[in-house]
Amino acid sequence: MNMEKSKPQEKQICHLILPGREYSFSLTLFRNLLLGLLVFVILSFSGLIYWSVQTYKFRDEIDDYQAFRQQRQESLLPILWPTEEGLISFGYGPRKVVGSDQVELHTGVDIAAPFGARVYASGAGVVAFSGWKGGYGRYVCLDHGNAYVSCYAHMSELAVESGDLVEQGDIIGYVGSSGYSTGPHLHFEIFYNGEAINPLELLRKTKEK
Repeated sequence: MNMEKSKPQEKQICHLILPGREYSFSLTLFRNLLLGLLVFVILSFSGLIYWSVQTYKFRDEIDDYQAFRQQRQESLLPILWPTEEGLISFGYGPRKVVGSDQVELHTGVDIAAPFGARVYASGAGVVAFSGWKGGYGRYVCLDHGNAYVSCYAHMSELAVESGDLVEQGDIIGYVGSSGYSTGPHLHFEIFYNGEAINPLELLRKTKEK
């Protein structure tokens, strides 16, 4: 009989502990809320840092892209000196035709340079023509896609073919004396909207190395 009475007493003890359990549960909930708030703050702060870093990187990428675009646009202009060395032996402008009193427009500049010296693309573009062209001898024309065309004449050898894509500074041929020429030199022309212009208005003084 005594053993049977002890069972309800144990239940009462368990029952008395319930308020403590409720208190423990409430403390756990409060602790979880604090942890949740802390996690929220950390995540928000991390997100803010990530957003700031990504925005900074994005702005850097924009700046890099703008610089690339500007550099690319500049490379499309025929502004690079087309030979490693040489002197201008005859400039752009009117001149007398050899053996007569007629005056004609010399549509480019003649650059006297050693035979076989490398000839560089003055600007990036597409090879519109590469081959023999009458008195011009071995001749290359580059279309730069911005109303500018540059042409190179009297070469001893050609290094590109029609349709090739070239970058500014690529080798397109070698100085020679082909066609109507009195000595090794490069005849260099620039056309804008189909009209010949003075190349010295665009050329840089020396080739970048």
